[in-house]
Amino acid sequence: MSIQVNRMVNGELSESESIAIDIETQGFDGAGDDEVTVVGLYPSSESDTPVSLLNVGGDLDTVSETALVEYFDAQGIDTLHIILCESEAKLLDNGLRAVVEKLDSDQRLIGYNAEKWAGGFDFPFLRTRFIKNGIDWYFNGIYYCDFINEIQNHLNTQQNGDEHNDLDGAHDLLVDNDTEDPFEDSGEAVTKYNTGEYAPVIHHCHADVKRTIDLFELVLEYTPAREPSELKDSHYL
Repeated sequence: MSIQVNRMVNGELSESESIAIDIETQGFDGAGDDEVTVVGLYPSSESDTPVSLLNVGGDLDTVSETALVEYFDAQGIDTLHIILCESEAKLLDNGLRAVVEKLDSDQRLIGYNAEKWAGGFDFPFLRTRFIKNGIDWYFNGIYYCDFINEIQNHLNTQQNGDEHNDLDGAHDLLVDNDTEDPFEDSGEAVTKYNTGEYAPVIHHCHADVKRTIDLFELVLEYTPAREPSELKDSHYL
């Protein structure tokens, strides 16, 4: 059992060429109103440990570290590093910064509809929250790949006449393994977070970054983009 919960970033994602990223937010009114609640990172190398950063929105002592470990133990998730942050500002300016600044030029962040022009969610949201908190954009020079276009343009994700090219739909159709997720959609994660039920929200974000890694590996094998640099939405953040 290697579930780790603490209040400092002491892990590294040094062995992974690709690291999936996903965020959860306090609501869907927009980054001008809602905070980032969870950031999930999932490494491509089994030598590294997935990371989840949680904004507890107050006193860290209100969160039971034991309860978090017991929750993920019951879910059969035995490797996860959970970092507790007392506020969104602490999550962005301390926790996430410590992870990102350890990345080197050979590593890349990957996402699914996280930066795609006129459609991406995660990084446009993050940029606005950085501005609102007065935090410098420390992602400068980090290589990033968004591969939603490859799923939509080069793979048929229809089933029973319906399109399944969102993250969980494409994963369910194309990947031969089950990724347990406590929620049907991110709206449930908002509700649970706002009632102080943090463990399933972390679990949901963890499931999304695992789906992202799985689909990314399929894209590189089965689409014309044989290398990350060939992906349409590859660039530096």
